[in-house]
Amino acid sequence: MLKEREQFAAVGVDLLFLELEKVMQTDTWVKIICAPVINAVVFGIGAVSLLSTPALSAHAPYLMPAVVVVSFPISFLLAGPVARRMRLKYWGTSEWKKGDFISG
Repeated sequence: MLKEREQFAAVGVDLLFLELEKVMQTDTWVKIICAPVINAVVFGIGAVSLLSTPALSAHAPYLMPAVVVVSFPISFLLAGPVARRMRLKYWGTSEWKKGDFISG
């Protein structure tokens, strides 16, 4: 174990990352990586719909923080199905033609 750490330290790999990798599952890493991207999309949809509706855009200074707060937990809820879909290793041609709720 010590020799392995010395090899990784020699190439500049952070040892904390290696320890976290042993503790956390790959699915969790994929969810963490997907969540900010999904958050940007959900926030963008909320911000555009808020600012493009005249009745809501008048209250934008009060509603925009609500869009930010609401988009954050929604992104983590949507990260689960997206992460599972990204981990499908053998998603074959027939499934590709048929599609799913993510790819349409």
